[in-house]
Amino acid sequence: MAGNFFGADGPLNKFADVFVGVFVTGLLTVILCVPVITAGPALTSGYYTMTKVVRHHEGYMLKSYFKSFLLNIRVSLPSWILYLAAIAVLIFDMYYMDMTSGAFSIAISGALIAIAAILFMNICFFYIELSRFNMKGFELFKFSMLTMFRHFPSALLVGAMIAGAFYLGYRTLWGIFIFPGLALYGSTFIMERVLLKYMPEPEEGSEEAEKWYYK
Repeated sequence: MAGNFFGADGPLNKFADVFVGVFVTGLLTVILCVPVITAGPALTSGYYTMTKVVRHHEGYMLKSYFKSFLLNIRVSLPSWILYLAAIAVLIFDMYYMDMTSGAFSIAISGALIAIAAILFMNICFFYIELSRFNMKGFELFKFSMLTMFRHFPSALLVGAMIAGAFYLGYRTLWGIFIFPGLALYGSTFIMERVLLKYMPEPEEGSEEAEKWYYK
């Protein structure tokens, strides 16, 4: 029993593999989020690596991460610049409303906060879905909005996990090494159920049916 527990296929070794995978993938994602301009591509690559390598033990961590980063950058980078512009407008509007007073400004501030929350959830869905589907930018944006509202409880949970992780990482020096990776790993259990609903049904017994993303 002890040999199985500590062996190469034992639970201790499997836990260590997952722990290292969560830590390294999360840290890579945080590092590539620091320049801000690459945060969108980093989220796509982080989710892809968490699902394929950490959860399903397919491929190599660094190779998979940077392959996804380079493969999706033509869509992820321009779209992220547009998202950043929208974020900048929201921040400016919130700051302006904060400088004013009255019931009208309070109502507008509340509406802006709601819009910011929806935008953030859409960002999460957009870049996670980019890791799985081959679509053009605007087509993927429409698809991510549709799926976000259709699976709104999942969107709320994933958005809260990722936002909370980066907030805790910001508030605690050591948290940046742990929470983002855990949030990305946890989000795979929610998002895979969503993504599978929109993937074509593979033929039973075919090679495609054995791919990691159908497991």
